[in-house]
Amino acid sequence: MDYYKPMDHMKLLDWGEEGHRTEAEIQSLRAAFTQEVAVWHKLDHPNVTKFIGATMGSAELNIQTDNGQISMPSNICCVVVEYLPGGALKNYLIKNRRKKLAFKVVVQMALDLARGYTSFLDSS
Repeated sequence: MDYYKPMDHMKLLDWGEEGHRTEAEIQSLRAAFTQEVAVWHKLDHPNVTKFIGATMGSAELNIQTDNGQISMPSNICCVVVEYLPGGALKNYLIKNRRKKLAFKVVVQMALDLARGYTSFLDSS
């Protein structure tokens, strides 16, 4: 039985072509990524996407797509979070940038963001 549902979303961090950043810059980016994963792992709030897993610089990272597998370079870091059918807030705002959002919608978004951010601050 084939089972495929878009249940997860991946966030990729690519710090560029190998050789284009200093070792210090790469170490700083890796440390920031590790810290983000550590905080995200602890978060449990309805306004924050659920953390599923992460990998840092694995040479064996392959992503399954409709057209087969894509191999990722070894300098890619990846975070897997729950899939949100409505998409990311950034994409929603970009898609609706020419529309004036209702005041009630804007206030609700601000409250949801503040609650999620408060949860983040409390866990870090």
